[in-house]
Amino acid sequence: MRNAGTGYDEGPRMRNRAFVAAIVFLTLVPIGSTFGQEEASELLSRALSLSPASTVSVEDVHGDALHLVDDWNRDGRSDVAVLSVEADAKEVAFIGVLSDRERLFDDNAEAVAVFLELLLEGADDTTVIPLGNHAVVSDFAVIALGNGVTAVGIAFRSSLGTSHEIVSVSRSGEVSRVSYRRTASEYGFLTDVDGDGATELIRTLKLPEAGRGFETFVERLVYENGTFIAHGSVPLVRTILDFLAEFAEELTSKSPTIDSVLTHIADPTRVASLQDVFRPLSGVDDGAFDYLETETPIESVIFPAIRDNPLPLPFLGRSFPILMRVDCCVGTSRYFQARVQFPLNPFDGGRPAFLTEEESEQ
Repeated sequence: MRNAGTGYDEGPRMRNRAFVAAIVFLTLVPIGSTFGQEEASELLSRALSLSPASTVSVEDVHGDALHLVDDWNRDGRSDVAVLSVEADAKEVAFIGVLSDRERLFDDNAEAVAVFLELLLEGADDTTVIPLGNHAVVSDFAVIALGNGVTAVGIAFRSSLGTSHEIVSVSRSGEVSRVSYRRTASEYGFLTDVDGDGATELIRTLKLPEAGRGFETFVERLVYENGTFIAHGSVPLVRTILDFLAEFAEELTSKSPTIDSVLTHIADPTRVASLQDVFRPLSGVDDGAFDYLETETPIESVIFPAIRDNPLPLPFLGRSFPILMRVDCCVGTSRYFQARVQFPLNPFDGGRPAFLTEEESEQ
């Protein structure tokens, strides 16, 4: 069984927390692996014998050390990862305790130092990776990164949200770690934005900008040679504003054409008329968006101010509704509604686009 992500369970809250732990925290042996439970048991015994005295392994619901088995460095041999805590915290070294969300509201439940102990087949010792101090562990699973690459995913819950750690191993045995969070101002997730079969990490961060509101920066990290490497960052709000400004400039130019406007539409083949994209605002204006057909000059195009990210999670490929006022013919204004989609891949030339009414309803 393989968990493809590090997100926590969003389902209904269960009273039997031992049962919850039994579902979420499992000893995982990869599908199609050439090693079984007996070899996994031998690996675990060896890893525990090499574990430092300063740590103690976290027990699963069966009383065994909580661990994952996989071929982390892709050498065709099995490896093991054990979740542990500082030895002084052995009284809470049980996943039934550490996965209890109510620890966040218990003044006596202190955060404990958490570690990941990796043992690669053929290695003389374990590699101990400190993961910081945490009160609640919400996930521990194998993550598929595409192209046969797997990693260890660990998630923690706090009063601010969740933090996620991805620990991977290169073919040469070098261990790397990358983090992302899901809070009010940060959001991270794994996806394949360019369709090459490899998983990428997308991290977003919302920051205030003086006089402009808030900007959301979208960063892409690509897994290369055993580690995640930053490959570009995009300012989301600014990208949308630039797109709208460019579109308004196109409409108010001296000679706008239907073809030039269609370059701002996500799928021009779906457009029979520009009225499929720009629809009159119901109850305000029944006028059609027929300026180009009637060769009516447009004096100005005005969009509402956008001072924060208008897109729903996870932002990439998502869309939002927008109103538009078109002024023409000295004092004549019409109001339209449309929908703007943010690109699935804004890092390689993708840009926002308007959707047709048909696409908006899908």
